[in-house]
Amino acid sequence: LIKKGIYISKKNKKKISFVDLGCGDANVLTQIVKLGLLNIGEVLGIEPSAIRRKRTKEEVKIMEGFAEKVPCKNNSLDMLMSSQVIEHVEDDGPMLDEVRRVLKKDGIFYVSSVVKKPWGFWIYWKEGGFVSDPTHYREYKSQEEFENLIKNRGFEVIGRNIELFKHPIVDLFIRLLIKLKFVKPANFVKIYENHKWLFWIRNIFRLPMVGFYNVEVLAKKR
Repeated sequence: LIKKGIYISKKNKKKISFVDLGCGDANVLTQIVKLGLLNIGEVLGIEPSAIRRKRTKEEVKIMEGFAEKVPCKNNSLDMLMSSQVIEHVEDDGPMLDEVRRVLKKDGIFYVSSVVKKPWGFWIYWKEGGFVSDPTHYREYKSQEEFENLIKNRGFEVIGRNIELFKHPIVDLFIRLLIKLKFVKPANFVKIYENHKWLFWIRNIFRLPMVGFYNVEVLAKKR
């Protein structure tokens, strides 16, 4: 869906303005740039965490910013993507309003999040139920609920996808070592940086997360 959004944004344009909101380490944004999908127009990653900004590659420009207050001008972007961020924001409505503010007319918005079914089961427990991540403010009940949220904030849904989440088994093992205090939390990323072969194992061996789905929506500003 991200590629589809880029191709739509690039129609009749040589270059586009593109922002990854809540880009983390900017791994996805870096891959998009390296693949040449954007023709290297105005590309920007926005991330609130100083630690994660320091870990980004030189290929992309990263700046400090928050989902509820995007540091971009009104009607200035051709496309904005935000992957697995909205569930970390206390109030999703103002975030969507900000996205709409900074997008140009007919600007493209890619957003993904978590859908939890009633039978969802995982290793984390919060407020009387299982969750995929205890730092989430919410996990949406259905694809329809997520789409309606976006539609009600001034967007037209033009693409969708939903699939079962699969969690890297290596991550679970490392988090267990952290919980047992064999590994410091700050060293989580360093383990992968110091042992590149772990990335290969991480991408191959994944455990299905029962009842938890990755929901993706591609939308256009109305």
